Amino acid sequence: MAMNQDLLRQRCEAMATDELIRALTLEADENSARFRQTALQALEARGIELDDFVGQITMQLNNSGAETLEVSAAVERIDESLPLWDVLVLTSSLGDALALQREPARWTVHVYESETYSSSFFVDSQAELRDFASSFLRLEGIAPAGPAYQLDNWEVVLESDSLELVEKATAELDRANILHTVQIPLFSGDEEGYLSVIVSPEDVDAANEAIDQSAEDLEDMYEQATKLFAGGDRMAELAFYDRLVVEAPENPAVFYNRGCLLLELRRFDESVDALCEAVAIGIKSTDKQLEVADAGGGGLFGLVALLLRQGGSSSKTEKADIRYPDYVDDAEMILIDLETRLPDNTKLLHSLASIARLKNDIQAAEARYRRILEIDADDRIAYFNLGYLHSEKGGEGGELD
Repeated sequence: MAMNQDLLRQRCEAMATDELIRALTLEADENSARFRQTALQALEARGIELDDFVGQITMQLNNSGAETLEVSAAVERIDESLPLWDVLVLTSSLGDALALQREPARWTVHVYESETYSSSFFVDSQAELRDFASSFLRLEGIAPAGPAYQLDNWEVVLESDSLELVEKATAELDRANILHTVQIPLFSGDEEGYLSVIVSPEDVDAANEAIDQSAEDLEDMYEQATKLFAGGDRMAELAFYDRLVVEAPENPAVFYNRGCLLLELRRFDESVDALCEAVAIGIKSTDKQLEVADAGGGGLFGLVALLLRQGGSSSKTEKADIRYPDYVDDAEMILIDLETRLPDNTKLLHSLASIARLKNDIQAAEARYRRILEIDADDRIAYFNLGYLHSEKGGEGGELD
């Protein structure tokens, strides 16, 4: 008996701390009471209290820095204030993790053993999710939270960088009772920042049908807008386009027509906003590296695209061969006319500069970027894009101011 106890003690002393913790928690039912007691003594000999060790976990939101805190405090932070589709990562003391993602109608929980994806669960309520997370982090095992799913073989039914469009699609899938989740770039690795709506293979046809029905509803709305135009009631037509902007946030025709209508109503600044959005969608569909910078909202699309392009080459012949939607030319003509009315509108100038770059008219693009910097010397997008154009020409024309 004494020899057996010595062997147990030697075995526990040789085990790594994580192995001892696992033996005392997740694998406790597999070990005898005597073994657990010896393992606990081995931990204490190392100056480690089991409850203290288990109780400290880390929390990380998206790609932000990790924060160390107690399990109870971490669980309290799981609430509906988490932004839609943001990911809260909770890592246990043993290095296993939960990635919690809030969906419009539920939570998606991805389970990782160390850094290896294990399975996913769908949880309907905040209270149920807190219980699930608490059991997992306290190393009590995975409490039942409905069926476990393997999402590696789920298929994409919609891919978009528009939150509005993705929300609409997920709402349609919820109405059709089709289980789904949104794969964010953190998981998909998409460098363009696109969101992917995924469903199980057996639900693909039904999901596409639900999303297509939504598209048919939009077609009906377009027909109504056409009838309103023919009827001459411009305010009613504008109200309808305001709805369409929400329903079809990636349709350039909606923004182009709305911009023209606002121009007719002499609401020039709003017209510029709508036309610039139409141009941005058109350029993005042509070449994602030439997105229109949303200077008015402080966006960095242009800067990000510039950084991604550094070190690469793009000849003038290649740029000249780029094909783009015809409405970009029409929008450019209107914006050039509006420039005489709104010479200090930097969003308008950014859009015209982007169109010029698309057409390889470097001189016109430089002129617009220099004009932007006269208006706002702190406009980083204009400054960096002007520098890029300067380097693209081989440095001719002197240094930037």
